[in-house]
Amino acid sequence: MNTESPDVTDPQFLELTLRHDFEEFYRRHLGELKKVVGSWCRDDHQAEDVVSETFLTARAAWERVGRYDTPVRWLMLTARNKTWEAWRRAAADSRRTCRIDDMAREPYVEPILEVEDALVLRESLRRLPERQARVFALKFAGWSVRDIGLELDIAPATVRNHLRLARMRLRDMLDSNRAEAS
Repeated sequence: MNTESPDVTDPQFLELTLRHDFEEFYRRHLGELKKVVGSWCRDDHQAEDVVSETFLTARAAWERVGRYDTPVRWLMLTARNKTWEAWRRAAADSRRTCRIDDMAREPYVEPILEVEDALVLRESLRRLPERQARVFALKFAGWSVRDIGLELDIAPATVRNHLRLARMRLRDMLDSNRAEAS
């Protein structure tokens, strides 16, 4: 049994530690990033590309990024920038698959929702004001009020207010939709 402490200055030890840290980070945040980017893009392939590119960038910069207090915030900002870059490329190619005005209006929908309910929810989110739709989509993806506020550069009280207003409007829209269906 070896009781010696590893040599933390050894380049192989540092590389193994960095790789392990990144692999853990990747496993922990892959699902969340897929949900968020999926809510920004209409095209699933585009979303997959953005997620892959974001994690490749994170891996390449992990020695620096891994030391941040909140590397997941860096990850989300990078994903947002890569999404915008993809939109610009698509617009330049006139094969636009994602639109900036659709950001956070196409939410990831859990498979437990019925298809009809998911379509009604998606259409209702499109009719919300942009800020409310973004806040709601991030909350739906599992973000905390604090993290949403940091991402959108608004106070937590404002996030809660947007969530409250979005829920009220969605409830009204869904109620009127059900009344029309009856």
